[in-house]
Amino acid sequence: MEIADSDAQLARQQLSRRTSEAEDAAVAQAKTVATLKQASAVRRAGSDEVHCLAWSHVGRQVHSGHDAGAVRSWDAETGYGLGTLVSHGRPVTSLSCCDSGLIVNTAASDTVVVRDPNPSWSLVGQLGPAVDDSGDLSVSPFADRVLALDFSPDGRFLATGGGEASRSGELLIWNVEARSVVRRIEDPHSDTVFSVKFSASGRQLLSGGADRFVRIFDVASGRRVRSFEGDTAHVMDVSWQANGSSIVSAGVDSAIKVWNVETGEQRRTINIHSKPVTVIAFIGSSESVGSGSGDRNVRLLRTSDYFARPMEANSAALADRGTTSTASRQAGMERLSWQEGKTETCESGTQPMEPSCDRLDLRHSTSPKIRMPDHRAVRTQVQRLK
Repeated sequence: MEIADSDAQLARQQLSRRTSEAEDAAVAQAKTVATLKQASAVRRAGSDEVHCLAWSHVGRQVHSGHDAGAVRSWDAETGYGLGTLVSHGRPVTSLSCCDSGLIVNTAASDTVVVRDPNPSWSLVGQLGPAVDDSGDLSVSPFADRVLALDFSPDGRFLATGGGEASRSGELLIWNVEARSVVRRIEDPHSDTVFSVKFSASGRQLLSGGADRFVRIFDVASGRRVRSFEGDTAHVMDVSWQANGSSIVSAGVDSAIKVWNVETGEQRRTINIHSKPVTVIAFIGSSESVGSGSGDRNVRLLRTSDYFARPMEANSAALADRGTTSTASRQAGMERLSWQEGKTETCESGTQPMEPSCDRLDLRHSTSPKIRMPDHRAVRTQVQRLK
């Protein structure tokens, strides 16, 4: 009788274990199917069928017409994507280029659309001076110089930072469409603000200033959420990790500091530059950070294990992974591009990166030099298609 009870208990245990294994297998299978569907959707969205091609009349660009209705432009020499000109929502069956622009003809429409592949920029607004006199700054809400700008993720708001040196810092949030101040954050810093960054959600604003503080503010209320103290000189730039768990700051003390957003604690200090660090940026939600310094170096580093990769340049602005960013050198403007999964040596002759890292390439760009904003005035420009 005891043997039979023991066998029954063993059988129940085996059944329970196999049931648990079957449930785990079903969950794993469901995750695999979901991952495959997502990957398939991404592949279809990023590489839909190409129906036609057209060269620009000067031969520097190639335009492609896609089944999903998009017309995309490519650099004929480098193969880099330059952007999407137009999206019809219907298959593009023919393209033709002429002196007046790009002609697009869609299959499900009787119309022929003419677009300029190189639209011009025009001034559409100016923040600060009087509406009827761009030189009249008596009504400007800016206390002094404007030193920092950042658009909210949805493009509806613009944050500006500045202030009077050694007297006060200034943080303003503007409605872009109305070109009016929607919030003035009171007493954000005791000295000039050098950097402002919206969070990925657009709900919080990160700032760094000459008072050696890094601070986070609530956009809706203007309330100070947290202060980070530890930088020993002017804070020149700050950046969010895309998931919002960490921030980095850098400044005149040549140090890079990594902070825990939730607790306000300093996670680590990284000293890899010999001169002031003027720009810093997280790469998406990863632990990778790009930094630029007065020591004429751009470095890509991982904040988790201090792995650093030097690149010769004196400043940089690094965006999310997979996007193109810019850097400047004394010889002129250059472009930094990210390529995932590469192990080749970069063009500056530095050592190959580890397979888990990205490749950082410096290439010459013919982009025009960036002009600094006018004193106590911010000019906003948008790209308009002729």
